[in-house]
Amino acid sequence: MKNKQDLFYESVLNTLKSVATTLIEQEYSLINDLSMTGWAFKINENLNMITDTKLKEKIEKECDEIWGRWYAKVKEEQLTPKNLSLLNAFLES
Repeated sequence: MKNKQDLFYESVLNTLKSVATTLIEQEYSLINDLSMTGWAFKINENLNMITDTKLKEKIEKECDEIWGRWYAKVKEEQLTPKNLSLLNAFLES
């Protein structure tokens, strides 16, 4: 049985997962990128408060999947040939 503290942090983490899922569905923006970076820090902070190992592993896996979806989105939308050529031109100057 989960203790009250674990139930609280599970609820917080579920809310954070919902926020991240919403951001992934939106068009990429710097604000969303910064929000997802902050999201990762908050996830780790709250995960460290959970004492139930199985619950912690379950939520960590779910969050890793969300982060993987975010990374794929950034890669697809930002690391385009056009953007990479602009970056290379900038780095060569």
